[in-house]
Amino acid sequence: LADLLLPPSYGQYEFAWAKLFGAVYRIKGCFGQNRLVVSDPLALQYITNSPSFQLGPVLAVMRGWLYDRGAVITIRGEEHRRLRAALNVGFTAAAVRKYRPTFEHVAHWVSTALRSE
Repeated sequence: LADLLLPPSYGQYEFAWAKLFGAVYRIKGCFGQNRLVVSDPLALQYITNSPSFQLGPVLAVMRGWLYDRGAVITIRGEEHRRLRAALNVGFTAAAVRKYRPTFEHVAHWVSTALRSE
């Protein structure tokens, strides 16, 4: 078990298993738990965006530690879609172009403050 948790190089075992078994495969975890290993980007996107897949308790707790309860990344399902639709208007190409003067002003202010220290 220690070899699996601390391999000689990062991802050594996972990359070999993905080559051998494919982008999605099942392994046995501690105490015989079934674990699904997914390295296919489209499958991961489907899993993370689908309401059919529930978050595990550890991931739910970690999200609670890292983000506020109302953060976009923590909201799921229809509420997430509504919030993203409302926020997307602020991230269009035209909207982002309008932010450029503000970003340049703040970047100049920060760099001047850092140089003066």
